[in-house]
Amino acid sequence: MKLKFGYSISWSSFEEITSRSIEAEKFGFDSIWYHDHLMIPGNAPVLESFSVLTALATKTNHCKIGQSVVDTSRRHPATIAHSTLTLNHISNGRAFVGLGAGESMNLVPLGLNMKKPLKRLRESIQFVKGVFNATKNSPFNFSG
Repeated sequence: MKLKFGYSISWSSFEEITSRSIEAEKFGFDSIWYHDHLMIPGNAPVLESFSVLTALATKTNHCKIGQSVVDTSRRHPATIAHSTLTLNHISNGRAFVGLGAGESMNLVPLGLNMKKPLKRLRESIQFVKGVFNATKNSPFNFSG
């Protein structure tokens, strides 16, 4: 079993995120992870995760690139799947995505509650996997 190392990007300016990610790849990290928060502590800009990761995909060559956790309470699973597939295309197959139920710091300010978070997460995982595996001859269909 080969041990792998990932670099999790902290809240910073885009310029700092880019330079640190390029350095992480130069130092041999296997993956670059970015958060999907809407609210963060401190004064750093709150950047949208798929946009940041897509930009990093054009600045790096080898590292896998993805979110530590995408919030399925704020994002529809079709949007998550489409954004991940786009990132995967732009990064030449290096994308990954982590899915989670969300947390109050990102939901409460938007007036979203966490009713049945595990049910929503389970359905979101099923939906995203279904879209990933769909083809023109075998499209994905979901009822949930």
